[in-house]
Amino acid sequence: MGGKVIKVDYRKESESYPDWVKYEITILNRDGSEETIPAYGKDLQHALSRVVKSRKVQRIKTIPNKIPQEVWILLLFSYLAFISSKIIETSNPLWAALGLPIAILIILGVKIYLTRKK
Repeated sequence: MGGKVIKVDYRKESESYPDWVKYEITILNRDGSEETIPAYGKDLQHALSRVVKSRKVQRIKTIPNKIPQEVWILLLFSYLAFISSKIIETSNPLWAALGLPIAILIILGVKIYLTRKK
């Protein structure tokens, strides 16, 4: 995913966001291929940092897809078994009242983090 910026072209001022400009950045990838992508920012440094951040997010997004679905299901059932054992052990249903919503919040948080656009 890493590469070097070999060329930057100034394109135009942004019409919808004042003080933002559009650049066209040519990147030389590690495999020798060239990739031209648009980048927006307040200045060139800001636009380049946005490109680096978006490339890192793209790399991180692929990690959950590499893990087989069976592993995710196994983790879910293991978590549910842990919560059930705590309920039986302590005779306190508070584990279920807090444990399951926490699991849902963790799953949603990871999903939102991986799909947000900034």
